[in-house]
Amino acid sequence: MTLEETRSPPPVSSPRSSLDLGRSSHASEAASKSAFSSFSSSHPPAASSDAVSQEKLRGSERNSRREIPPHGVASTPPGKNEGGQEDLGVRTLEMRGERPPGDGDELLLNRKFIGDQGCKGVTASLMKRTNFVRIDLSANNITSQGLAALLPGLAVQRSLKHLDLNWNSLASPGNLAGSSGAGSTSSSRCMYTLQTFCDWVSTHGSLHTLTLAHCRLGNQGAACMADALNRNTSLVTVDLSHNGVGAAACTLLVQAVENSNKTVLHVDLTGNSASYASLSALERACARNRVNRHVACLQRKQPNLQKSGEKLQQLQTYVLQLEREVALRQDEFSKIIDDMHADAAEAARRLDEAQEEVRQLKEKLRSVSFDLVAEKKKGLDAENLKKEIHALQLRVSSRETEVAELRSRVQQLEAEKQLHAEDAKSLRSKSQALADASLLTQQSLDDANMANKQLEACLHQSESRLAGLSQQVANLRRQLVAAEAAAEEQRTALLSRCQATQEENRKLEEKVFQLEREQQQLEQKRAHLAWSLEKEEREREHWKLQEEEKRKEERQTLQEQAEEWKN
Repeated sequence: MTLEETRSPPPVSSPRSSLDLGRSSHASEAASKSAFSSFSSSHPPAASSDAVSQEKLRGSERNSRREIPPHGVASTPPGKNEGGQEDLGVRTLEMRGERPPGDGDELLLNRKFIGDQGCKGVTASLMKRTNFVRIDLSANNITSQGLAALLPGLAVQRSLKHLDLNWNSLASPGNLAGSSGAGSTSSSRCMYTLQTFCDWVSTHGSLHTLTLAHCRLGNQGAACMADALNRNTSLVTVDLSHNGVGAAACTLLVQAVENSNKTVLHVDLTGNSASYASLSALERACARNRVNRHVACLQRKQPNLQKSGEKLQQLQTYVLQLEREVALRQDEFSKIIDDMHADAAEAARRLDEAQEEVRQLKEKLRSVSFDLVAEKKKGLDAENLKKEIHALQLRVSSRETEVAELRSRVQQLEAEKQLHAEDAKSLRSKSQALADASLLTQQSLDDANMANKQLEACLHQSESRLAGLSQQVANLRRQLVAAEAAAEEQRTALLSRCQATQEENRKLEEKVFQLEREQQQLEQKRAHLAWSLEKEEREREHWKLQEEEKRKEERQTLQEQAEEWKN
């Protein structure tokens, strides 16, 4: 996996616009290439040599972005070379036995995490060897301090063509941020270091590829790079992607390429806040430089300057026509993109509304679940009430048995009272008989009086006992009546509570049934929304395919026009 593959996706606000820009640029490149092929058909040596130079340039660009060196390059550890000497990861073409004439060494130290301190050792190695053609120091935690340490070593590399400093925080102050007096001083030192580095880039005459992706350059670093591009005359490929550059700084870079720089062919600004117009202008400027480079190559290699000048003028006219057509197509594409953005915004709004409705439905379901839990709790309370009613009914039955026992006891007491009344009646009859007998016998008068007194005492005692029993019976009757009244009230209250509980249970069951029906309706509505969103997505994909087919037909039409122009 290379560093290009491990990069995070660029935070472009409109991915469709960047996609259409790439397609339009590819279309313009295809048209220009077809024009080049038509022109070079009469001059095969120049076209073939230019194709070879373009292929070499692309190969060098791919090698500069490669994270892992080729097989023969990193065959030994970075610490020692084959002779056992320490070389800091330097690999020369002589080691591989395939050194072409004019080529130099390569310094490949990517992903070694050497830091700012390791840059001093790298600078020492660069001061000893001044024939490096490629230096790769990507992903090494290098800050502005390390860059300042590297500048003396880079200054002596007159034949350097490819420099890769990806994934290094070159605009970070490093250890200066933690020292005393940090802040504006450290920031100014960082900017001074970046300005010095950009001055070196602007004056270096052999540097072709400069890769500074994910280096946190920011707006000030981009401004320095714009100044370097204004003055540099050798750079061909510049990678400034994912550096947090704002729209204004991106405009400065584009103006530098568009107005001053005539050699750069590829500039990567993905992952920054570049506008659609800036990216279009940058692509046109790079295409212009490629055309001018090709034209210059043809001018150098063609003996017949007048004839080639006419053809070049025709070619430039055709290129201008193609640029106008591309601009018109880009305007059409921008309108289509605006429509697509409006559709996407409408779909996003509808999706947000659906999500809000789903959230409300979830909250409603949650409240319904809480109500169900409360109803279940009420059901448990009703069961507890039923148990209490059953216990009260048992108590009432026990009280009724006690009342029955009391009634049987009262009946026994009444029977005893009747027996005592009969005894009193018999005693009265006996006293009457004794009174009659007293008339007959005077002698037994005292005995009869004594017996009468005893009988009267017994009668009085029996009457008092009967009065006490009557009082107890009256008390028992009152208690029985009170107990029956209390039991009747409790039974009535329990029956009313049971009826209320049954009514509440019935209402709760109806409410649960209604909520279940609402839940089913909500589920159906959610399914319908999902189906409608899926249908819209399919229609959008179908529309995209139609747009792709239209673009292909337009591209084919442009190619046919180019072939007709060539014929």
